[in-house]
Amino acid sequence: MKKKYAICGVSNRSLKMFIGPMLSTFSNQPEIVGLLDIDSRRFEVCKSKYPELAGVPEYGADAFLIK
Repeated sequence: MKKKYAICGVSNRSLKMFIGPMLSTFSNQPEIVGLLDIDSRRFEVCKSKYPELAGVPEYGADAFLIK
């Protein structure tokens, strides 16, 4: 069974240090189930670089407001 991960912060560093290796080197172990970032443009960049994440849900800062 794969471990599930939500990536908090989809910056260039995250793409190179975490997402890339998770999808290539360690592809049999993790499953990315969510992307979180304050900048929605980063989701577009991430999914254009890694099309296999096309169906992964995206969450912005407003998804976690505490009332």
